[in-house]
Amino acid sequence: ETLRAGQEEEQEEEEQEEEQEQHSREWRQQRDEGDEDKNQNRQHSHLVNFKFSGLRSTVAAAMCNLAGICSDDVVLDPACGRGSILLEGFMSHSAAQFVGLDSE
Repeated sequence: ETLRAGQEEEQEEEEQEEEQEQHSREWRQQRDEGDEDKNQNRQHSHLVNFKFSGLRSTVAAAMCNLAGICSDDVVLDPACGRGSILLEGFMSHSAAQFVGLDSE
């Protein structure tokens, strides 16, 4: 019985992964079609893109500019993730020191 339950759980996980992949394929296909015809209005509310690329560089750069970083400052990002804020800050304020930490 335990073996059967484990097999059923595995099968459910595989079905969920396949469903997610199908949604991603549909999203990419509609996105690509949208690139060909940008004037066409589409709704993507039922589609989910499972990729996350982190904070947009423009937002990170704006945050650094608003922070007013000076050359003798130390900038600490305790949850830097992919380091977008640190990278953008360093590009415009290279004399400051940047330190990033993350759990992964």
